[in-house]
Amino acid sequence: FYDEKILGSNMVPVCSRKLKGEMLQKYVERGDIVYFGIDETEFHRAGRINMIYTGFGVWSKFPLIEQKITKEQVKEKINEIGIEIPVMYKMGFKHNNCSGGCVRQGKASWKLLLETMPDVYAERERLEREFSEKAGKKCTFLKGVSLQQVREAIEMQPDLFNDEDLDGIDCMGFCENMF
Repeated sequence: FYDEKILGSNMVPVCSRKLKGEMLQKYVERGDIVYFGIDETEFHRAGRINMIYTGFGVWSKFPLIEQKITKEQVKEKINEIGIEIPVMYKMGFKHNNCSGGCVRQGKASWKLLLETMPDVYAERERLEREFSEKAGKKCTFLKGVSLQQVREAIEMQPDLFNDEDLDGIDCMGFCENMF
């Protein structure tokens, strides 16, 4: 974030761009085939991914979508062949990214992080404060809401965000009304 001079978020996915997109694009060559491990629940991503890599002359394949293999089936197969599931999945996170503090996740995942690894949550909260101070304006991972505000809301109402999906969502004004 410091090198890019911007705090990443679901709307500005600096991490995904730098650590996934740019790194992959650096090594692929025209005619290569790249296999993406996204399933039908992320079908909406396949078209955009295909469009990007077609522009590089690279073929994109989505075997989980093509064969209708679910994430649960992937986990079963991994377990069956003796590969241990990463600890983040065992803890209930939907992704194995950034010690549970992925900037693209939704409020339910931030709540899970607060409950399971409060030190990591505190570090992400500190990052928001630091970027806000340096920018002279509010910089947050979630649209319009700081992690401090999320934490304080959860402390006042512990069952808050229990019914939300763990994936990131766009607040569409809900956050501003709530806090």
